[in-house]
Amino acid sequence: MSGKPVSEVNYLLNKIHEGYFRELIEQIQQNLGLTYLQQEDPSTNLCMQHAAEVRDEYKTHFNTLDFAFFLLGIGIEKEDSHHSRSTIPTTAQEFWDLVNQGNNKTQSS
Repeated sequence: MSGKPVSEVNYLLNKIHEGYFRELIEQIQQNLGLTYLQQEDPSTNLCMQHAAEVRDEYKTHFNTLDFAFFLLGIGIEKEDSHHSRSTIPTTAQEFWDLVNQGNNKTQSS
């Protein structure tokens, strides 16, 4: 990650920690059956929760970094941090696809 995507991810991580997206996180948990694990160190593994070998369809938890990438995936960035226009994915796979899209944005810039 370099440049603008890093600042956007850091901005979103700060907003998440401040509780700005709490309602959206709760809706994702309720509607998709995924559990949010707020971790100070998103690189910490809970068993194999975030191991690269675990396919998205088997993931039952998401962390703060996943959620930041999700926000980037739906187009919420530093300049536009309003989430009222965003929609909740209808499936967990759609959520993970958006997480991957957001992550790819940070890798490609």
